[in-house]
Amino acid sequence: MTKLLDNMNAQMNREYESAYIYKGMAIYAAGANFRGATGWMEKQADEEVTHAEKFKEFLLDLGYQPKLTGMEEAKTEYKSLADIFEAALDHEKFISKNIRDLYKQAVEEANYEVQVFLNWFIEEQVEEEASVGEIVDLLEMVGDSKNGLFMLDAQLGRR
Repeated sequence: MTKLLDNMNAQMNREYESAYIYKGMAIYAAGANFRGATGWMEKQADEEVTHAEKFKEFLLDLGYQPKLTGMEEAKTEYKSLADIFEAALDHEKFISKNIRDLYKQAVEEANYEVQVFLNWFIEEQVEEEASVGEIVDLLEMVGDSKNGLFMLDAQLGRR
């Protein structure tokens, strides 16, 4: 069980790092005057911290002492609004894979508490990928249209 909890601790740190990644994306969006996307990314960063905190609290409840690890510098330079959302989708797919790997390990170890805990995250990742994937699709539709980008940015600001 210790290896499973160590891996869950690593996921907690990935969730904190996700917030950091989204903060970097928000910085890019703000610098490019995409205020709606900036707000969207800031809210996403907050959500990722909430996810990390869920892992932290669960680990503490199991008597495991969580450990915080270092993070790499967050990227703040992107080519376009589409670039940040494509990167966000890739990142969400990475997180989904890690959650599924944890779940697989919990099943192999017959750790039912961890399986139940991870069910929420599996459902959340389906939502995350669908949400970001829809934005990527919309960005592909509008392409370089300034009007389209303006309208989509306004829509992102309503999150």
